[in-house]
Amino acid sequence: ATPTTSSRPGVIVALRNETMPLRGKTIPVSVVEVIRYSDDPEENSVTEWWSSADIPVFGIVKKVEDGETVWELDGYGDK
Repeated sequence: ATPTTSSRPGVIVALRNETMPLRGKTIPVSVVEVIRYSDDPEENSVTEWWSSADIPVFGIVKKVEDGETVWELDGYGDK
């Protein structure tokens, strides 16, 4: 959800652990959520980066902007 109000402009970063289904498996992921507040509410945004140590190279499995998935891994490896 996009933030609508804040006492002052700035950025809040939160980290949480979740799981994500991928090709019939459930993998552990870390989610970094970046919330940007501006003086102009239309400039406010929320971006989430989902990553997992189980995924080779960069480990990024999903990106969500303002509640909408803009990129998601649909598989990896031979399985």
